[in-house]
Amino acid sequence: KCLYGEFILADKQYILNNSKWYEVENNFVISVNKAYSEIQLSRLALPDYNHENEGIYNEEVVQGNDNFLLMDKKTILHGGGSNQVEFCDIYTKEKQLIHVKHYGASSVLSHLFFQGLNSGEYFYMDSDFRKKLNTKLQTGWKLTNPNSKIDANEYEIVFAIISNIDDERPRIPFFSKVSIKNVKRTLDMMGYKISLKRIKSLKA
Repeated sequence: KCLYGEFILADKQYILNNSKWYEVENNFVISVNKAYSEIQLSRLALPDYNHENEGIYNEEVVQGNDNFLLMDKKTILHGGGSNQVEFCDIYTKEKQLIHVKHYGASSVLSHLFFQGLNSGEYFYMDSDFRKKLNTKLQTGWKLTNPNSKIDANEYEIVFAIISNIDDERPRIPFFSKVSIKNVKRTLDMMGYKISLKRIKSLKA
């Protein structure tokens, strides 16, 4: 279960993921890889990761930076039952919603992408969510009128992946590429800008 691999054998694409083997149709592989390669890379400058966990990293990133607001763990009870929504991990004055996650299995990264999707959908469509969000935002960051629908074109959702692989575009499992392809399509329809960011990990 700890192994992941993508292989081509006799012109067929095979994927080992979570102890299961999959054969993937070649044209689908090509279309997914193409879609992933076309996602914009964020120009955000984020420090290297050499921390005990993501929470400590997020806290240190915002310290002394007036352009960053810590939103990590400030969950919003919304959507029925005990459903908790995290707006993002770090929010910027440039209206960037940064979601931070360690590189991991496809399920881990897919969770990251759908976290961004859920937050983006609620923020765009639901005034009740925006009102609850306003109670979590500090003075100077609050929405002027949470009853009004936001202009999603003004916002960028940044998926920041902590990795020690030296590629500017994060290397992620194939099924995670499928997830972000679908997530991006939905967020594109609302008007959001979507980008990727690799956070360099100094840990082995």
